Amino acid sequence: MAWNIANDDPDELLYALYHSSQIAAHTNVVFYKNEDFDNLISKARETMDKEKRIDLYKKAQDIIQEELAHYAILYSMQNFAYKKNIKGIEVNKREYFNF
Repeated sequence: MAWNIANDDPDELLYALYHSSQIAAHTNVVFYKNEDFDNLISKARETMDKEKRIDLYKKAQDIIQEELAHYAILYSMQNFAYKKNIKGIEVNKREYFNF
């Protein structure tokens, strides 16, 4: 099992995986519930100010890390090889290929 965000917005995972409203939606599979976290995520979803959103999501992420709401036990690194004569190979920011 793996998670990968498609749009570079932290809301895609933080809301789905940890917001208490998503327990019923079956994406918050760890049944995490924290009112401070929920408030930060809700505020971040309501503002269009990029810097404010970044600050709110960082604070929300700090709560998740502090409480160990989810603990990753495996992180795989991917290696890529290709010949110099092949052009146009690009690895995305997340170093992830979906075959």
